[in-house]
Amino acid sequence: MGLWLSAVAALVVVGVAAGFFAGRGTFGANPPDRRVTTDTVPAGATTLAPAPTHVIRMENGVVWNERAGGN
Repeated sequence: MGLWLSAVAALVVVGVAAGFFAGRGTFGANPPDRRVTTDTVPAGATTLAPAPTHVIRMENGVVWNERAGGN
């Protein structure tokens, strides 16, 4: 029983260490692009949202109930 437990513990340690080093090695290889870009809309330009495909009406007491205090 002790030999099996030692073998399982060793496999867990090896797996955790391998995962740690694999993640550590791949994350730093290609750092994410952290530049912030802003798109400007010319003055007077308008953007229109598409028409809704479905409107959901929320009526208190019919489809939901307001409860205070997280009850």
